[in-house]
Amino acid sequence: MHKILLPIDTKSLYYNILNDNLKGHTCTVATPIKQGKATNPYLSEIYKIPKQIDFEKSDDLIRELAKNSKSIVKINNVFVFDKLKINGQPLDVDCNFCMFTKEEIDSERAQFGRIKLHYPLSIKNVSYSIDNRKVINAISDFLHGYAFLVESFEYDFDDDSLNFNVLLVGYSGIPYSKVFINNKGVGNKYIQDIRNYIDMYDSEIIALRQKYGLDVSTKNFNDYLEKGRAIAKAKVKEYLIEIGASNIRDVSEEYPYSLFDFQYYLDGEIKYCLVFATYTRKKYFNLSGYQNQFINSFQNSHIALVTDIDRENEINIIGREDIKNYSVLMDVARFIAQ
Repeated sequence: MHKILLPIDTKSLYYNILNDNLKGHTCTVATPIKQGKATNPYLSEIYKIPKQIDFEKSDDLIRELAKNSKSIVKINNVFVFDKLKINGQPLDVDCNFCMFTKEEIDSERAQFGRIKLHYPLSIKNVSYSIDNRKVINAISDFLHGYAFLVESFEYDFDDDSLNFNVLLVGYSGIPYSKVFINNKGVGNKYIQDIRNYIDMYDSEIIALRQKYGLDVSTKNFNDYLEKGRAIAKAKVKEYLIEIGASNIRDVSEEYPYSLFDFQYYLDGEIKYCLVFATYTRKKYFNLSGYQNQFINSFQNSHIALVTDIDRENEINIIGREDIKNYSVLMDVARFIAQ
């Protein structure tokens, strides 16, 4: 199977993320192919895709593609895709998706010669059945409205399709500041924060003190939970490898507020795994309201509960139907004025 992978900038195309910044920080909807003397070798593969149209015959389309340009530009290539996928699954939408390359040709500007691949949501053209926003809305519907990033496009020569490789990063409307660090330039773009544990002290303290002694207290309790969680995640990753999972990705390491921990593929289907750990032999776990909603929304999600941490490290795989056999203890209730 012959495919081309086109990675795009992390912040260039995302959806269902709330912009809680005072200004700026909107999708750039473009990634440089050529900038100065540097050329992106992966994105340059776009030119091999045979989905280009003779756009110069359509004045209204040219105006649409160049309308937001702040300098003198030249539209070099326009690609229109009519067969679309999301994480390898067919996307049901009755319109096409458009991408194009745009070159800066004003020799008086510092950006002279720069070429970008553009994929703005605002593109809409009746003649070519283009409606990028409708496509992104269809992806959002497929993902039950959850916040997501488009990490790359993937063109398949065998079936002439464009696949959106999408990563779920949180619940619908998750604040931008929970997903990204608000700084510019090269460096870590992700915010790292201490994980907030629902109160597990009463349930864990006896088992912890049996294993580590009386030095375990409220002061270092969370440290032990972090240690246990790390052991559990390593154990679960080993398990996923053993069952033949591929493309295993620790999403919660990159995005601490992710609703799941591992994303992986099994038998060609994407899966989501939430990892929980307990130092006791008792099978219990704490789901946030958002996590519970996530599991109910995605049939391809499950829980991996590792019990008796630092001893047996027993893995319990719990599907969403299995959760119905567990009793529920409400730790927190939110009351909102009418």
